[in-house]
Amino acid sequence: MPLLKITAACLVAVSLLSAVRFNDTAALSDEAMILPQVPGKFSVGDRVAPDDVHLILQPGRYGLGPQLSGSHYGIVSGQLIRFDPATYQVQSILRRQVQLLD
Repeated sequence: MPLLKITAACLVAVSLLSAVRFNDTAALSDEAMILPQVPGKFSVGDRVAPDDVHLILQPGRYGLGPQLSGSHYGIVSGQLIRFDPATYQVQSILRRQVQLLD
């Protein structure tokens, strides 16, 4: 019986979190949530133009933990990256990400 109550509570919590996430982005139009593709490819070690970076202010929305010291998360050319905020040098390319969640 306690396991059933815990399972039910977890399901309710997940449902509530999903609803909050949906409502936060519901005000954005579909066009505003999809990033345009910036031409050109880049690799770890390259420097990207600051104007080409969408700075991620809420890493948790992307399934990321807190930002590491000396780096920020951003999206460039549909790629989720970690970069040095002082030099805009790409430290790692994490995955494809064309939809803005923050």
